[in-house]
Amino acid sequence: MTIQPISKAYYNQIPQVYASSFNQVPWPANWYKTPQYTDQSSWIALIDSQVVGFVISFISNGKPYISVLATHRDYQRRGIGTHLIQTVFDYWERKGCRSIFIHVDMNKKPALALYSKMGFKKTSEKYGSYELEYYYEADKDPFCSNT
Repeated sequence: MTIQPISKAYYNQIPQVYASSFNQVPWPANWYKTPQYTDQSSWIALIDSQVVGFVISFISNGKPYISVLATHRDYQRRGIGTHLIQTVFDYWERKGCRSIFIHVDMNKKPALALYSKMGFKKTSEKYGSYELEYYYEADKDPFCSNT
């Protein structure tokens, strides 16, 4: 498995991975045109040149936010999500960030277990989801100093 930044060459594979991961209809083909999206803080997991997982993160409300983490159904429970999250942690830590947050449906037990294992803590609850946050060292800026 290889983790690398998302690039245009792989944009067309992302909607199908999302659909497989969440048992939903694929994203629209122009998903990457959303205002917050940036290739610089989003990664894919590749096996044999096929996208098997991806993570999208960006700054929201002044802090890093994981918008979506998805692993193709056929590749789940193999550590791909863990590697993608660690890549996000490393990236935002290099940017001088102190924390990163994510929203998770409270019924998604496997996702909650993964985020707990990775060190996320529940910070709030509303509308059927939890806000979880991961904290780096306390001496870092509460937001990001190098973004």
